[in-house]
Amino acid sequence: MLDAAHASMHLWSTIGTARNVASAQLLLGQVHALLANAQYALPYAQAAHVYFTSNPSEPGQVAFSHAVMAAAAHSAGNSALHETHYLAAIALIGKLPNKEEKANLEATLNVIPKPGTPRS
Repeated sequence: MLDAAHASMHLWSTIGTARNVASAQLLLGQVHALLANAQYALPYAQAAHVYFTSNPSEPGQVAFSHAVMAAAAHSAGNSALHETHYLAAIALIGKLPNKEEKANLEATLNVIPKPGTPRS
């Protein structure tokens, strides 16, 4: 999973747009968060989140950037940042344009600990 995320970043940083790179950063942030590699998860998640919230973006991109920020913040032990982004992702579910995107965000949130859950 980590190798595939790095391959994605390599590909998109070579031939892609800034949006493609931000998507690869989002993937790397999520994978590193799932692996509890906070020192890598948070910078990737933050870079992607800044891109998607500073540029015209689809609601799903913004929602997923909040979800990955929540995962990365949890892996880093930053409970305030975790809660802020987790709740923002939850709030954006209703704004997603289709059922598949909603289901994907819900599935992503299901693997991110809820606010108040201690780090393992």
